[in-house]
Amino acid sequence: MSGAKPGGVPRRKALWMPGTLNSLRSYPARIRLVIGRAVEVAQWGETDLRAKPMKGALRDVMEIAVDGDRVTYRAAYYVAKAETGPVIVLEKSNRGASTPTHVVERIARRLARTKEIEHG
Repeated sequence: MSGAKPGGVPRRKALWMPGTLNSLRSYPARIRLVIGRAVEVAQWGETDLRAKPMKGALRDVMEIAVDGDRVTYRAAYYVAKAETGPVIVLEKSNRGASTPTHVVERIARRLARTKEIEHG
């Protein structure tokens, strides 16, 4: 986990898809800190050690998974290709050992729309 600069303002803004930030706020404090740190590291242009690329068509999306008490908490984000483009948090989930199919489908739709906007 490198690249986080103490003090100062990150290079990139963080944008949250509707509902993601409010839902994340309901997660336990430790989970919020880990996911928030991963997003912050992405804002600095680095990748947190816990963040892994999703598979297939979603390989541009990074997912952070954090085990809680009997639940795995997840957040998926996309880093815009422009050097100063935003980090866009596409989705969050707190179910099961893997990302549910309906969540993966929602991430794919949101990623497609984000790329449309990104490419003008």
